[in-house]
Amino acid sequence: MSTTEIGKKREAEGLLWLQLQIRIRVLAKNYRCKSGEIDLILEHQISPEELDLVFVEIRTRENSDFISPIETIRPHKIRKIRRVSEQFLTTYKGGAGSVRFDVLTFEKDRWEHWRGAF
Repeated sequence: MSTTEIGKKREAEGLLWLQLQIRIRVLAKNYRCKSGEIDLILEHQISPEELDLVFVEIRTRENSDFISPIETIRPHKIRKIRRVSEQFLTTYKGGAGSVRFDVLTFEKDRWEHWRGAF
């Protein structure tokens, strides 16, 4: 299996895992625009009155002896994700009261959700 295929498989697994953890509605998968790409865009229903718009980057490491998946997100990638989110927000018509940037990591057969990672 190629690294691209593994990445797509892990993204699908990550979304399923996240859906089991928190109450979300998927707005986009692999959203692309001129500024770049983000793995997931979601609405997270925190409470009946509170809705967040969430941009999620999924990172996996099959061999994480030297660096964890969260450490692979460099400042350049964060800037790119923010630009993508700005582009998405120009067309967003939902009712979210706030925006959040999360990271979902997979290493050593375990998922971890980093809420508000940056």
